[in-house]
Amino acid sequence: MTGGYQTDMTNLFWGGDGGLHTTLNDLLKWDQHFYSPSLGRNPDKLISLLNKPNSEFSAYDGFGLYANGQVVTKIDGYDAYMHSGSYLGVQTIYIRIPAKKLSTIVLCNDADKSVYPYAKDIISLYLDTH
Repeated sequence: MTGGYQTDMTNLFWGGDGGLHTTLNDLLKWDQHFYSPSLGRNPDKLISLLNKPNSEFSAYDGFGLYANGQVVTKIDGYDAYMHSGSYLGVQTIYIRIPAKKLSTIVLCNDADKSVYPYAKDIISLYLDTH
């Protein structure tokens, strides 16, 4: 294709695993809940359960353990929680490093780009200066 643009469309309208729509503000609310939990009868217990791996099976080709929609891993020696996704021409990644109260969100509308290196560079730059 020379010039112009390509529209990727789907007829999938359910949310969850695929078809999830969000905003940066929604992701910020999600992120902040891990640092100041307020949902449920026992918010701290809920966060603890959410962050606990469900099994010893590795996720993302050995990158970490799966824990309720997150991959638990290590980044630059710190415990990290992350999830990425791609769908219909977009890619996203969310990485949280609780020990540093650092979270990185990368939203990209170029399906040919890999978002992890951008997030990793942001994290490395931050850790080098703090």
